[in-house]
Amino acid sequence: MIYCGNLSALSGLKMPILGGLNDVSATCCGFAPIVTGSAMKCISRAQGGAAHLAPLSMKEESMRLLEAALAGPNCVVSVMGDHAGEDADEIFNRKKADINRWGKTFWLMRSPKARPAQVQRMCTTIPAYTIFVEPAAKGGARPTTAEEAAKEYSDDRVLWHRLPEGLSPVTGKLDAGATALVFDMMTTDASGTLDLWEYGELSETPKPLRFVLGCSTVCSVRKDTKSHPEKMKSRYRGIVAVARFADPFCVWVR
Repeated sequence: MIYCGNLSALSGLKMPILGGLNDVSATCCGFAPIVTGSAMKCISRAQGGAAHLAPLSMKEESMRLLEAALAGPNCVVSVMGDHAGEDADEIFNRKKADINRWGKTFWLMRSPKARPAQVQRMCTTIPAYTIFVEPAAKGGARPTTAEEAAKEYSDDRVLWHRLPEGLSPVTGKLDAGATALVFDMMTTDASGTLDLWEYGELSETPKPLRFVLGCSTVCSVRKDTKSHPEKMKSRYRGIVAVARFADPFCVWVR
């Protein structure tokens, strides 16, 4: 199931509404929001009339999120692994519960190829997504061991805010490079395969998408890199989850 936060308090604000391959911007009070558990599709409400809601199955919801992520010009691609004694399923379940309860979740990472300013720029004009993929080989993603819990976040390292009370632990190595991706929708029910040769790094110097130890999360751009000599040897990766970015998109944590 897609987990989407409570939108009732956001009536009148501009926000992206998921609509198949292309997300559209709509005013919440003019559309019926996707809500957890009821699996409703956002359909325009005629002025002064009642909302028209068409049910979507959980699988359809999940595939719409995946299709939107794959259709975008940019995304973050992240190799999923275990963390501090938790397996991937446990981690995703905690994060989806955060979204269900608080409307957002924070995903700690320390990759030099997905820094806050870069992720924020990628997310400011259109809805953007993170696609979580399997490692090249089972056990290929080294489990992280640090489990310090962050208490504050900042989008500029100047003004700091407390993480919501009751949010599940945002854990990892809390050094100067500790950051977190911010999501408001997430699904682990979308099945598919990502072709890494169709993506390159989102950088000034065009490069094929590559993962190395300590750098398993990368800001990516749609780009044919199959003829590049430095492309990844393992071309296809199974997709394990998809998440949608939410403002402020990527933050520093401490």
